[in-house]
Amino acid sequence: MSRGVTMGVRGRDRQVFGEHGLTLVEVMMASIVVGIGLAGGVALLHWAEHGRQFGAQGTRALALATSRLEVKRVASWERLLVDVSEDGRSERAMADDGRDPDTTAGDGIYSGAADADGIRVVWSIQPSHPGRLRESGHVTIQASARYRTMSGAMREVRVGTIRGNPRFIGPS
Repeated sequence: MSRGVTMGVRGRDRQVFGEHGLTLVEVMMASIVVGIGLAGGVALLHWAEHGRQFGAQGTRALALATSRLEVKRVASWERLLVDVSEDGRSERAMADDGRDPDTTAGDGIYSGAADADGIRVVWSIQPSHPGRLRESGHVTIQASARYRTMSGAMREVRVGTIRGNPRFIGPS
């Protein structure tokens, strides 16, 4: 509580009191400042969620590409060009026929592809010497995963490795 103070002004006594509250202008200014802060906070949360989703999609794409690379890395050499479906029932041979996903027919690069939740995974096997796989000393295995970001931009992750032929004894 403030105490009244008596002051003399031109011969008259006037009592001055301390402030008892906020004026309407002060309340409005405080509301505006709080509103701007809240709007910035909401925008920051939206931006953070967008970044989390973008990061999750990129991580998922990398995991899909890496898992395909590992499947080919551990497959027996004789079954290297055979793809098994995710359910393990159907098989199909990788192709070098120039049809999707293979880009050029007869170039010695065998390709396969799959789609999973908006991510396109493409893998390829390139023998060190075109021709029969068993006559190659090693193969280059590559996998890539393409996905679209929330803004519509296309992103791609690529992984690769080289695998040696365990039965290769040299050119005949």
